[in-house]
Amino acid sequence: MAGPVTLKAGAYPAAAGGLQGLRELTAVEIKNQVAGVVTLKFATDTDGNGTGELKIVTGGSAAATEVGTFSNRERNETVGTHPAGGAITTTVYRLNQATGAVSESSQINPLRWTGTSVEQATDTELDTEVLDLVITAMCAEDANTVGQYKIGTSSPSGGTWTSRYTFTETQVDGTDLAYNLYQKTAPTTAAGTDTNILLKAATAGEPQEMSAANLQTLVPAFRNRIIAGGVGKYLLQTGSPSATGTWVQMGSTMTDQLKSISNVNYSGNYTGSYTGYYNRFFAGFLNGAYAGSYSGTYTGTYAGATVLTSSATQETKQLFIRTA
Repeated sequence: MAGPVTLKAGAYPAAAGGLQGLRELTAVEIKNQVAGVVTLKFATDTDGNGTGELKIVTGGSAAATEVGTFSNRERNETVGTHPAGGAITTTVYRLNQATGAVSESSQINPLRWTGTSVEQATDTELDTEVLDLVITAMCAEDANTVGQYKIGTSSPSGGTWTSRYTFTETQVDGTDLAYNLYQKTAPTTAAGTDTNILLKAATAGEPQEMSAANLQTLVPAFRNRIIAGGVGKYLLQTGSPSATGTWVQMGSTMTDQLKSISNVNYSGNYTGSYTGYYNRFFAGFLNGAYAGSYSGTYTGTYAGATVLTSSATQETKQLFIRTA
């Protein structure tokens, strides 16, 4: 076997008197400890512009980083308006996931067992033996990880979720609905700090436990790996993606509703002038048609396009994350 190593000790935190050598970390141990530290730094530094992060832009044109849109359609005329012209205002919310490569120049690669010796991991080994496990843990919503995004009208359960952006679904009668884009910023269960800690090469080359600050230097590579590998990418669309990989919905479904318009019979008064023909027979004298102009107020029942209180679904969208 080969992979990242940690200190083997009789008790933890490991002390010089109780050291028993080194041992390889299991995938579960990496997910339970390293993933918590790396994803927490990722979520803490989120501003919508960092690689792998999500951001909503309102209006404008599609960017290369766009992963989906949600459109809010709203009538320009109030409920009950007749005759209704049917004009609407559409607001397009564009969801983007930043993809630009970030510098990994400050990165501290951990030590690993090669099968015959202990050496510093290469970038490729770091990706496949550590970061892929960290990303998978985040996408699977492991209890000690953060950084995931979900859509909802209220905060998701488990840990702490911070509203980053909002898709607003509006109606002319004021029945608006806010769909928040949440990001998990505190874990459901905190990662341990005493065991399963990656090692680095100290000044003289001896193994030394990596501090939280050391582990946080892996975050740029973590961001780049999401984009390069695909796991951890998001899509906003209707129904499960057909794109490569396994996709899981994150949060609730967003629905855009628009007030319906239909012909409705209503009573009213009409005042105006018109030109027409009048036919009449006068006994013993004349029988004929007469043309003329007339004006007055008329009461009657009319049918016309009317903005209703009921609504019709225009589109539905869900947020998906690639998990494999």
